[in-house]
Amino acid sequence: MPFTIQSLSFLLLLGNPAMAQDQEEAAPAPVLPDLTLAAPWTLPPAPPVEGEEPAVPLTDEEKFPFGRALVNIPGLPVDLVVPQSEPGVEPRWKWTANDSTSEIRLGMRASEAYSNVRFRATNFQPDVPLLQGEILTEELSLKDQPEADLDLTLGEWQPVQHPELGPMQVLNFHAWDGFLERDLYYHVFLYAVEGHAVIGSVESSESLERAQEVAGEIIGMTNVVKPPFDPAEIGLTGTIEVEAGYSITLPQGMRALSEEELNLVSGGRLGGDGPFNGKRARLNIIRTDRLYDNLAFRCRAEANSPLEVLDPEKSAQTAENFRAWAKAVFSAGQAKVTSAGEDTTFDFSDGYARALHTESTNDPEFLALDDGRDAYLWKVTGDVYAVPHQGQMLYTAYADVALTCLAIAKEGESLESFEKAVRGLTIALDENGEPYPMPLSLQARYTRWWPTGNPFLQLYWLPVPLMLIAGYLVLKD
Repeated sequence: MPFTIQSLSFLLLLGNPAMAQDQEEAAPAPVLPDLTLAAPWTLPPAPPVEGEEPAVPLTDEEKFPFGRALVNIPGLPVDLVVPQSEPGVEPRWKWTANDSTSEIRLGMRASEAYSNVRFRATNFQPDVPLLQGEILTEELSLKDQPEADLDLTLGEWQPVQHPELGPMQVLNFHAWDGFLERDLYYHVFLYAVEGHAVIGSVESSESLERAQEVAGEIIGMTNVVKPPFDPAEIGLTGTIEVEAGYSITLPQGMRALSEEELNLVSGGRLGGDGPFNGKRARLNIIRTDRLYDNLAFRCRAEANSPLEVLDPEKSAQTAENFRAWAKAVFSAGQAKVTSAGEDTTFDFSDGYARALHTESTNDPEFLALDDGRDAYLWKVTGDVYAVPHQGQMLYTAYADVALTCLAIAKEGESLESFEKAVRGLTIALDENGEPYPMPLSLQARYTRWWPTGNPFLQLYWLPVPLMLIAGYLVLKD
């Protein structure tokens, strides 16, 4: 790390506590700007004056008399058309582009304006008007930073409509740098493009008006190559047909991922020899009112390893197998399941970044889906990184496929929308228009058919006395 004036000041303060105390006592109060100040670029153009000729749009030669540079924000379908300075003159704009995995994808500086511009992005496209200010502030970590001696004062997030970029959210805020004893002024803007949200922030050491002015310049340079898609138009909302063999109706405010977004998720394909071999195995459903932690629930189809679904009152072992298996899915761990005297090990360590660890032992709810297919719905409590959470999981099977849908949420948040969605889940029909059979062993079919789970009332005891009677009659003759 280079040795800076800030580092030198810090060392001087360490070596002279009296000096530090004097500076603390003499520190001026931060100069707070009017954080409700609307940026000029967000305001509609003034109506034309009666009798005045309308302004003629500038040509490219007039806009860029000394040429232009096309600067891409890495990983995004967004270019900035940056005007070049006159030869021999210090360029107004300098920039550094990082790869698309960096938090700051593009950094720029307006040299004589003493302003810095930074661009961040999300990997999924939100519904910008639905974004709530309080949650936006939390997601973007806009809070005091005691370790850096920064005190923040935030304005209110404001929705605006840009004629070219569409719905946007903007925010003014002020930061007091207690170490350098100076004010910093920020203007943040956010908009959507295809598959992403773009978050730009302008920092000025001069004034809030300057930050807004530079933001207006940046917005004016912006060329969106791919505008945001309409999820409804491409079948990502409402009732969606999943190629792995089922359909599900999504709650309002949730959608499936686009093809581009799916490429960012470890999808995988179904194996096996069944009718769904090679189909995409996973379905991720996101909340469109979140920037980052937006996964609402996910469904995962697997081939050649379906568990059996039986009433827990008739088969305690089947329910125990499911609980062990489900805990491994929730926690992205491993489970060993014993069925018909054989042990099968399942590994879900690649499954879920937010692992829920649960010790719940309650039986899952045994229910019938709309097509009469049996399913389990299990509701549990546990913790994610020692924070209380809750989870729900639906499990069913068809053909050679095991289908799991699960949701995890913080304690106190509602999972009603998830439960409603999965209870209405339907399985596709086969090529003959018939329901795919649920994979059950002969013993499981018998257990499912016989009205009681009491072993002493099972029908399979009947052949024993009949054989004894038949043997007696044969020996007697």
